Amino acid sequence: MNKKINNKITICEESTHNMLESLKLLSGLEHKIFVFLANKAVNDEGENREFVFDIRDFWERRERGLNGKNYQEFRECVYNISKLGYKITVNGFKIDGHWFSRVGFYESGTEGVIKFDDYSYAFMQEYIADGGNCDRLMDMTSKYGIRLYDCLKSHVGKRDFAFPLAQLRVDMGVSGDKYPEYRDFKRNVMAPAIFEVNNHTDFLVSFKEKRTNRYVSHLLFTVLKKQPPVE
Repeated sequence: MNKKINNKITICEESTHNMLESLKLLSGLEHKIFVFLANKAVNDEGENREFVFDIRDFWERRERGLNGKNYQEFRECVYNISKLGYKITVNGFKIDGHWFSRVGFYESGTEGVIKFDDYSYAFMQEYIADGGNCDRLMDMTSKYGIRLYDCLKSHVGKRDFAFPLAQLRVDMGVSGDKYPEYRDFKRNVMAPAIFEVNNHTDFLVSFKEKRTNRYVSHLLFTVLKKQPPVE
C-alpha cells in the first residue's frame, strides 16, 4: 500500500520500514545527531531542502560545551550518516538512496550545511511526527531508547505484535556475548528503553513474554498512541 508524502512522490510502507532498518545501523551518538538534523529539516525554512546548522546547538542541548574533541566527533558522525544508504520503492521504481545528498562544514566557525533529497526529507517529516518528538528523543539518556523507538515505528499502525527475542537483541544493538541471560537483557536493556519511550515519545508501550520450551522466545508488545492534551 502506497501513501502520499508530497505532491509528487509516494512511498510504500515497506520502503518506510526499510529506511527505519537503515537507522538501526547507527551508533547511539549518530542516532541523536540524526534526530537533531531531522528536526532542522522539519522545522526550519530551508531552501531546496538545504539547511544550515550549528554544532554548538547540539552539544548545548546535551549540556556539554563544544571543544575540539566533540567538534571532530560530530563531524565524523555526520559523514558516517551520509555514507549510510537505504533501498526503497517509489512509484514502482527501486531506488538506492542516501540520507544526505550534500553535507559540508565551513572552514572557520561551528556551522555546517546539509541537503536532503526528496525521499529522506519526506521520511523525516513523518519520523519527527508532530514536531515535539525531537526534543523528547534528544532527552533520552539510554542508547536503547531510540533503538526501541525505531523498532516501534517500523510496526506503526499495529496495536499488538510479537517480536522474536533474537531479532530484538540485534535491533537493540546487543551482541551475543552481552547480557546473554534474558533477565539481564530485560533489566539493563528493555527496562530503561521502555521507560524512556513511555516518557519521551508519543507512544505508551508494554510487553509480555512468550515462552517456547520454557525459555523466553518472543516479546509480545502492546503499543498505544498518546492522545494530545485537550486545550
